Amino acid sequence: MTWNSFSCNNPDFTVRSIPDDVVYRVRRTALINSEVFRDMFECCSTEATQPPIDETLDLDESSQALSALLHLLHYPPKPPVAADAATCVPGDEVAANSKFNREKLLPRVPSYDHCTVIPLPVLQPMLFSLVDKYGLSVDIFKVLCSHLLAHAPLHPLRVYGFAASFEPNSLRRRSRVPLPISNHDTLTPPEDQFGAGAEKEMEKQMRKVASKASQFLEPIGSYSMAEVLDTIPSVKALHCVVQLQHLRVKTLREVLNGSEIFPKDNYLSRPSFVRDGWYCVTPSFPLPLQI
Repeated sequence: MTWNSFSCNNPDFTVRSIPDDVVYRVRRTALINSEVFRDMFECCSTEATQPPIDETLDLDESSQALSALLHLLHYPPKPPVAADAATCVPGDEVAANSKFNREKLLPRVPSYDHCTVIPLPVLQPMLFSLVDKYGLSVDIFKVLCSHLLAHAPLHPLRVYGFAASFEPNSLRRRSRVPLPISNHDTLTPPEDQFGAGAEKEMEKQMRKVASKASQFLEPIGSYSMAEVLDTIPSVKALHCVVQLQHLRVKTLREVLNGSEIFPKDNYLSRPSFVRDGWYCVTPSFPLPLQI
């Protein structure tokens, strides 16, 4: 999909980009998936059953932004397609002990078909800004969140900073019944697609993205000040991740301090390949004695 051009079948309305003087033929039925356009049509509705196609709406948006907005309204995006099952940090060795399952112990890194993932520079800030500015439905917002989360393993700081600092448009206070948009697996009830209920759902979705993206973050001290200031503009969001990382370090320290490396009968009860592996790591030290 290209976000720089747009066309649709059976247009019955015209939208023009004022800065670039580019005209787009669109469908009214698609535009009403935006709270802003829907209210505009209701306020300016006429008795005519077939509105003339020469009606034009001028918007102070660049042609690129307007094209992206029209894509979202006419062709709502689908979630990214998983390339394969989520795997942990890759490694070449295979555990000889069948009882050991490192998939349950290490962070799972999701893998997606890159052709189905919306590029991060397009997502943030352009698409999310358009969704919020024009009051698009919660279902579209949820799908964009899934695309944003797909970038978390490679760009954790940017994804976390944007998600943790996100605040929906405070002017969106009305809660009215919209028309359904598309068939997704889990559709939001119509009464919660727009208005104050939509704001709460958007905040909830972004908190989930921030929480999941935080597991891929390096220690904040490992990033430069410029990176942190550029990606986490909110002091509250920065403080939250610092607290989270401090809690993780504290918990890990407590777990390690409370466990015995070689508890009674632990060493001699291990298979020979495990004992050999331990000895190869520290060959200059004597083998632990059974207590």
